[in-house]
Amino acid sequence: MGIELLDHFTINVSNLDVSTEFYTDVVGLRKGKRPAFSFGGAWLYCGRKPVVHLIDDETRRALRLKQSGGKEMKGTGALDHIAFQAKG
Repeated sequence: MGIELLDHFTINVSNLDVSTEFYTDVVGLRKGKRPAFSFGGAWLYCGRKPVVHLIDDETRRALRLKQSGGKEMKGTGALDHIAFQAKG
């Protein structure tokens, strides 16, 4: 399998508005269409491609608690995932 490109990365953020403002005003991405997930977030685009996905950490934490039956799930940091596009 060969990696062709970095597709997107997702970050759990404590303040969705401030984080969105940083990625739009400072980095130069633009906020765009996002699927209707059960938790808050934003998809930020570079051209026509959504490359940064922000997840509101509070609503995501509540969803994880529900899915785990109330057991707190520990994470390794704010980076949720990175997605590569590959061939083969």
